[in-house]
Parts: sequence; structure tokens; C-alpha cells
Amino acid sequence: MDSAEIVDAGKKSGYRRTMDQLLMRGMALDRKSAIWYITEVIGKYSAWFTCDQHEEKNHTLLYLRHTYNEKWSIFLQNYFNTMFKELLDITPEIEYTSNSIILRVPK
Repeated sequence: MDSAEIVDAGKKSGYRRTMDQLLMRGMALDRKSAIWYITEVIGKYSAWFTCDQHEEKNHTLLYLRHTYNEKWSIFLQNYFNTMFKELLDITPEIEYTSNSIILRVPK
């Protein structure tokens, strides 16, 4: 896949998959559910990455580590950006390296 296809796949999946997964569990489309979905469902159970969560004054920091390559980080960056912006109208701060994502979700 080229970069444009990876970005597009991340955006489409971040919206559709997250919404479907939360609604089929009877959960609200809110910040708390979205963070639970990241840490528990796609982090712990689907093993997309390992996740460390830290509550800070103005945001929740999620540090995600994976063993894949930079393309996976680009996919995840677009997945999370779309997930928060489109579903929750929240603009997260996202940084990435070839094997990690730093996601700051405003409170």
C-alpha cells in the first residue's frame, strides 16, 4: 500500500469500526468509551499495540507501542484522529515514530 492508501484506510476504519464496535456493545459514543475501546479492545484483546495510560491535568495521555513499522503508525494516527474528530468532535494531539504513538486526548 502507498501512503495515500494507508491514510485513507486509517480514516475509514477509525470512523466505521469504532462506531460499530461501541454501538454493538450498547456503549455511548463518548470520550470514556473511546478510551476504553483503545486500551481494552484494540490494545489488550486485539493486540494492535501495548498501551500505557496516564491521566494528566488537561488530557489523558496514551502511549502506544507496537512491533510493526512506520506504515502502521501512520494508519493508527489517522485512525485515532478520525475517531475522535468525527465521532466525538474532539481534536487529539498525536505524535508518532516508527513503532509508537503518543495520543493526548483533551479532557
